[in-house]
Amino acid sequence: SGILSAAKHAIATMEPLVGQYPYPTYNLAQTAGGYGMEGPGITWIPTGVGTANLSYLVHHETGHQWFYSLVGNDQARQPFADEAATDFLAYDLAITVNDWCIADGGDTFARYLVRMEEMRQSLRILQQAIDVLDTPVV
Repeated sequence: SGILSAAKHAIATMEPLVGQYPYPTYNLAQTAGGYGMEGPGITWIPTGVGTANLSYLVHHETGHQWFYSLVGNDQARQPFADEAATDFLAYDLAITVNDWCIADGGDTFARYLVRMEEMRQSLRILQQAIDVLDTPVV
């Protein structure tokens, strides 16, 4: 299936970039609708995702196995932190694979630009916190 192929490709191409897949198994579940969602060792992909977006969505949700799941962040206060890293990774693979439809006016590329700006803002916030620490950062 397209979902399984995309998940295999996602793990195979992400591991060299961000490290070994962190769990013994990776489960994919197809849901009746809604949005893609991730949990440690599992990804939910909704029925009805368009072919042009399916591969991207699976790569994005698979990326959460590392960013939020392995490299945690405060999901309530800074949910954008893992989304930015995950989207950057999925977009990077889209460029590498060159098989996804990337538009510059409101599709994946537009989301990428938003996520990149969120990462820049996150880095500025982190720098502000580091600047006021009493002890050096190791």
